[in-house]
Amino acid sequence: ARATNTQSRRGAFLDSVSDRVAEAAAFVGMAVGGVASPQLVVLAAVLSLIVSYTRARAESLGVGLAGVGVGERAERLAIIAVAAIIAGAVQAPHIMDYALALVCVLAGITIVQRAVRAHRSLDA
Repeated sequence: ARATNTQSRRGAFLDSVSDRVAEAAAFVGMAVGGVASPQLVVLAAVLSLIVSYTRARAESLGVGLAGVGVGERAERLAIIAVAAIIAGAVQAPHIMDYALALVCVLAGITIVQRAVRAHRSLDA
């Protein structure tokens, strides 16, 4: 849509929803496939949803948070994808646990970064 200059609010909404569905599907796949600790999968999924929620809520209040945080969606999914490739190549499934732990840490940091930025912007 950006390439053809046909962006719309409806398209932006659908893009955001489809991103959440894809991210949830990745976590469900890990849980069902048993490739990582169920507790880590759930924690990573919950923290990832909170990262997305903090941005959406702040933006609904007029505070832009695009690019704020060390663990945005692209980084989280890249970590998971690289770990899955390595885990499959070297037959080391525990690598997914390490990757999810890293995702949890980065998501937690991002939540704090976004909350601080939003709080400061809303106080101004």
